[in-house]
Amino acid sequence: VAPDGKLFIPDASNNRVLVYNSIPTTSGVAADYVLGQADFDTNEEGLSPTKFLYPYSVDISRTGKMAIADRSNQRILVYNSIPTNSTIAADFVLGQPDFVTNGRNTGGVSGRGINDAYGVYWDAAENLYVGDLQNNRFLVWGAPDLDPPVVASYDIPQPYIMGSGTDATVILNERSGLQQANAYWRFKSAPDQTFIEEPLTETSENNWSFDLSGIDSQNEQLGIEFYIDIIDGYGNALETSANTQSTNIGYSNGLSITNFGVGKETTDYSLFSVPLDLQTKDAKVIFDEIMSAGYNIEKFRLFSFPGGTGDSYTEYGSGLTDIELGKGYFALSATQASVMSGTGQSPIVDTANPYTIDLVSGWNLIGDPYNFSVIWNDILAASGLTSAEVAAPVDYNNGTWADPARTIMEPGVGYFVNNTTTGTKTLVFPVAKNTSGRIKGIQDNTNSLANKSWEVRFLHANSQGNDVVLGGVGMEEKSIASFDEHDRINPPAFAEQAKIEFVHSEFFQPSFKKDIRMSASEEQWSFIYTAKASDDLDEIYWDNSYFGYSSPDIYLVDITHFEVINMKEADNYQFEHAGITKFEVYYGTNAIEALLPDKLEVQTPYPNPFTEQIKINIGLPKADNEYKVIVAIYNTMGKQVATLTNGAMDGGFYSFKWLGTNDSGSEVPNGIYAFRVLVNGDLNEIVSGKIVKK
Repeated sequence: VAPDGKLFIPDASNNRVLVYNSIPTTSGVAADYVLGQADFDTNEEGLSPTKFLYPYSVDISRTGKMAIADRSNQRILVYNSIPTNSTIAADFVLGQPDFVTNGRNTGGVSGRGINDAYGVYWDAAENLYVGDLQNNRFLVWGAPDLDPPVVASYDIPQPYIMGSGTDATVILNERSGLQQANAYWRFKSAPDQTFIEEPLTETSENNWSFDLSGIDSQNEQLGIEFYIDIIDGYGNALETSANTQSTNIGYSNGLSITNFGVGKETTDYSLFSVPLDLQTKDAKVIFDEIMSAGYNIEKFRLFSFPGGTGDSYTEYGSGLTDIELGKGYFALSATQASVMSGTGQSPIVDTANPYTIDLVSGWNLIGDPYNFSVIWNDILAASGLTSAEVAAPVDYNNGTWADPARTIMEPGVGYFVNNTTTGTKTLVFPVAKNTSGRIKGIQDNTNSLANKSWEVRFLHANSQGNDVVLGGVGMEEKSIASFDEHDRINPPAFAEQAKIEFVHSEFFQPSFKKDIRMSASEEQWSFIYTAKASDDLDEIYWDNSYFGYSSPDIYLVDITHFEVINMKEADNYQFEHAGITKFEVYYGTNAIEALLPDKLEVQTPYPNPFTEQIKINIGLPKADNEYKVIVAIYNTMGKQVATLTNGAMDGGFYSFKWLGTNDSGSEVPNGIYAFRVLVNGDLNEIVSGKIVKK
């Protein structure tokens, strides 16, 4: 009975519903109109918005909505208002996807299919109850759905394995079905990228999935982030862009490790890293092709650096076992080999939670944690750090430290990074991939020495003939006497590398390789050159092409060997090196006067004993007049054997060689001899000593 008093009687076998405008009070009263048939004289079966097949139950809600259990069509026809004649169609159907389908449990047994619509009932809240006879249940549709869909959970592969084609699934709580369902995704490393639309496909009731295979198109990624945008059957919308979901990238075979060194010399070592969190981290498993018979230092060596200001490295088997994300390693293989890292995944990061590395005070050996390049200045900016706090990274190739330092961290490479403060600093690696193009590298300062900003770099050649930047001196207007961003610290010594060292005892990392001072008209530097002793001459060289003809003078002084080199006139210096050689650099218009000794200096002759030749070096202080200088050799009887010099000299450094011959050019016998340096003039001194020819 309708609220307005109409009576509806389902006449199931005649496939119709009889309607009385008022409840009959006597027998034999004819119905006023019929639903489901064109007239009272037909009883055709039908499958349409106006036809029935065995309508078994009718109910009307308190607000006038009507539901008819169209039993044999396995459906419920719903009218938003009471129909007034047989031509009025139902507004929507339950139990079937449309008005022309009548399958049993269409789409499978679910909350939407019906098998034998046995009865309908509206309660006061306009919840609709349906007896689903053959499914042994009641289905309940609530009052009009005014609530948006709710995500019950996500089923997302973590990580997404490259090439797997796995889908992501969204599980919803939604009773009205969806009329629109899309996912929108983009790569984590491209937060400015437009989201890519991907349709959601219903795989089962309230389970919707979308294809993740688009990730496979790019290898250098961290994964994707996505959100969903759906509209249910009542027009309620859900859009989750404020709460994106994500997955990272996994590689079943890992990534290729290519940056370890190959060879047998210390100069063949190289720094590598692996931009994956590996499932099996043991280096023996990773390098199994090389280490299948165990760790053999004749075939393979692997080192890590614990961090700090020391020079101690940790070797595999002596404290080092695992290859870890974000760390770098020294490695050398005697033979070339193809190495895959094994199963691993990119770090689980997003824009709000990027990867971080804590740096201890001093040097740290790290690696790019992402499988794409990261610009160093972007790292500093994201970390809130300056180059004065954490110096730019340096790598190691062909037996040399990179100089200038790197402006970009590349995946797969290991880098030394120096925290020049006394506390821990945290590097933040921005997730956003910088696609603006490669930035310009750090350029050498080739200003004239007359400029307030200039630099001279000292180089030497390693055993492979490659230029190695040892360090340098220079000036900057805003530089300070101790460490600042213009200076460079020597990395932890590895193997027997040549290096120069400016000692700054006031700084907790006292070994400077580049010492830049505040701009001044006069300056002096002292440094020590260390390298493996060799029978060959060592050489330091520099580029003087940009010094400038009228610029202040600059001299390199070999304190160990009493040699003075005008660096504007010469661009190299060769010397005998026995392990440590001391140098000084003098700069300024009066540099030559500044470098002169305060008194006569005579260096101990070397080598002593000697076989082929011996050097006697002297230093004369500045004087108003010339000195008269005699350097001579005497035998044990006091007889003068050879005269190395006899003449006038100004203040300066001088070197004299004796080849073991007398003044006639004949070789003298082996034995003990004496040398004597006689100086007359503004000072009068004699210095003598013993030398041995063998």
